[in-house]
Amino acid sequence: MRGAPTDRGGFTLIEVMIAIVITSIVLGMVYSSFQAVMDTRERVSASTNSNMTARLVLSRLSREIESAYIVQRPENAPPESRYTFFDGSEDTVDGHPAAKLSFTTFAHTKRALDADESDQSVIAYECEMRPTDNGEGQQLALIRREWRRVAPPGETQFYDPVPVSLAEGIEGFKLRFMEPEGGDWTELWNSEDIRTLDALPSAVEITLSLDDGRGIVRDYVTVASPRIEPITRNAPPQEGETVIEDDESEGDASEDESGKNPQKESAGKGAPPGRGANPVLPGIGGADAKP
Repeated sequence: MRGAPTDRGGFTLIEVMIAIVITSIVLGMVYSSFQAVMDTRERVSASTNSNMTARLVLSRLSREIESAYIVQRPENAPPESRYTFFDGSEDTVDGHPAAKLSFTTFAHTKRALDADESDQSVIAYECEMRPTDNGEGQQLALIRREWRRVAPPGETQFYDPVPVSLAEGIEGFKLRFMEPEGGDWTELWNSEDIRTLDALPSAVEITLSLDDGRGIVRDYVTVASPRIEPITRNAPPQEGETVIEDDESEGDASEDESGKNPQKESAGKGAPPGRGANPVLPGIGGADAKP
């Protein structure tokens, strides 16, 4: 009787160990390649998000600055009669550049037909620290506020707008202003200062600093120029403007038998201080305006 065969097929321990080592090397190479692709994808995504954020913020800010306006008043006019302005200054928050900007503009979009507002508004930009998404730290954010009406002379805004964060995790926000007629650049602009009284800068340089996702801080820069010339309140009326007369005209056919002009007397009733005797500019004063 023959015995059972002793030569069975299979792998020796050394062969199994070699196979495991080779498989581990191949899987490690595949994982390294996959991880490199994922890291590249995250960096590209972060860089794209930074570019998109910068483009949206700078585009919006440029459009609003281009629509900024100033109503010029006489130099001896009381300060409370100046209700339009353009103010910018430099500041720092937690060691980061954090400029401030506020101005009156025609850039407001009226979203409701029955809203008590027009295209005029007051817009302000500033930076402040806000919690990160995971709540474990603080990050610098660019905040925008908009008052949907321009307060008439002598009045103050009756509400505080909701602050809107346009960009979070920024590294800096800087502004420079060019003096009229191609003058020097300055980091400060105040339309109530005697040197720049009731004036708009020729151009505004905006710099937004963001991390591109690779630990590199990039500066996104654009230049915007206000396109609306300062408005003079006592300028002659333009076509389509309503005129509120303040001087008696010889031979005025509208006077009644008593020598009074009812239209003149009613024109100044209910008008804010300083407005009743001036031409009404489009969107500023008058029955249609909602400052």
